[in-house]
Amino acid sequence: MKYRWAAAILVAGALIGAGLWAASTVQIRFRQQAVTLPDGSFLTLRKVSYGTNHVGPGTILQEILAKFPAFIRAKFPAPMVSRVTTPEPALAVWLEGPANAQFALRSLNESGGEAGFEGASIYAGAPSATRALHGIASYIFPRQLKVFRIRVYQRNPQDWSKLNRVAEFTIRNPRPIRTLPEWKPEPLPLTRTNGELAFTLEKVWTGVLNSTPVAPAGEFDDPYARLVFRISKNGQPFDQWEPKAVQLHDPQGNHASAASWNSGSEQGLETFTFRPSLWPDEPWRLQVEFARKPTAEFGPAELIRVPAIEIPARDGYTSIHFSTDVLGYIGQKIEVIGLAGPNGKVPGGNRFTSGSYSLEVKTTAFPKKLRLTLVRLKENTGKEAQAQGSGWTDTDYSFDFRFSPEAKKVDLTLAVQKTIFLDFVVKPEQFKTNGAAEKLTQMQ
Repeated sequence: MKYRWAAAILVAGALIGAGLWAASTVQIRFRQQAVTLPDGSFLTLRKVSYGTNHVGPGTILQEILAKFPAFIRAKFPAPMVSRVTTPEPALAVWLEGPANAQFALRSLNESGGEAGFEGASIYAGAPSATRALHGIASYIFPRQLKVFRIRVYQRNPQDWSKLNRVAEFTIRNPRPIRTLPEWKPEPLPLTRTNGELAFTLEKVWTGVLNSTPVAPAGEFDDPYARLVFRISKNGQPFDQWEPKAVQLHDPQGNHASAASWNSGSEQGLETFTFRPSLWPDEPWRLQVEFARKPTAEFGPAELIRVPAIEIPARDGYTSIHFSTDVLGYIGQKIEVIGLAGPNGKVPGGNRFTSGSYSLEVKTTAFPKKLRLTLVRLKENTGKEAQAQGSGWTDTDYSFDFRFSPEAKKVDLTLAVQKTIFLDFVVKPEQFKTNGAAEKLTQMQ
């Protein structure tokens, strides 16, 4: 008898948990919308939900089971649909389309302006060998509109930066907001200081390419935004700092972090080019993180060195497992996992790209103003390895490189540095070709 009571209690708890899980999400009722793509296949908007817990489209039984704990779901042989939890309410959209296609979404505001509908990708399964079901949960949509549109662009398989508009769907807003706070953007140039350092935001451009020099995005290009800074120390130009990350907010409550970005120097100015961005006809609050460049000066306590790392074969890896504490920060640790070849993978690593050699590093979750920087990777030939990019999460870092053919080993130098966060409330401007080069020259 007691086992029956225990089972009943477990089932009741599971039902309550599933009910609470489902209550945190609004399922948006709508008629499924489908369009024909240029190749004759179909793209269908299958499901839309709003909240913190999202269940992908499926049969009634599958969607009900997805809301139960894992030990309940495991009792049923039926294929499961995906479920995902977001840290705060998000709008989730599921599309069904060709398995070999990649899509980019944008939401439209009242004036028809576009903002990248980007966020957490949700894998939702494959209905067949030729059809795929994918979802995305985003914090970027026009929250003041009762009904809004989402445009779908198909990526060119030969060049993912090139887009072709293939569909437009209409969505009902589950929680439209009535009033917006009034933000007063400050005119540019806008300066913030930190001790002897001054960071001046000169330009905020939208609708540009991720290129140097700056150029406008065309009709079929994936548009980026660009920030242009002048950095000085005691009133003199100072080239040891650069922008490394940005978070955007608008009065509606939308926010975005740079998912694809590039920083660089151009005519004595520091630039940060990124996407997604928000609508350009509304004020932005920018929180920008600045860090010292790899070529800057670092103190001995900030540096970590690992000598004579063997360069692996292209399909192999070199295990390193060098671990150390971060000086001055109790409980903070760094472990250099290994170096993977272009086609290799380090066990326990988390590389973000392929095609280059990848140095894999793990850390504890650093506090907000602490950042890991790769200072240099020097070959035994005396040459510096060629950096190809990097990616990271809160605890995983991946640094990509190319080596000269004769290189056999490399010496690694890392730095753990304090960064600077500064806020700017500004009005972005659409980039225009006329006079852009002259504007940069004048700012210089």
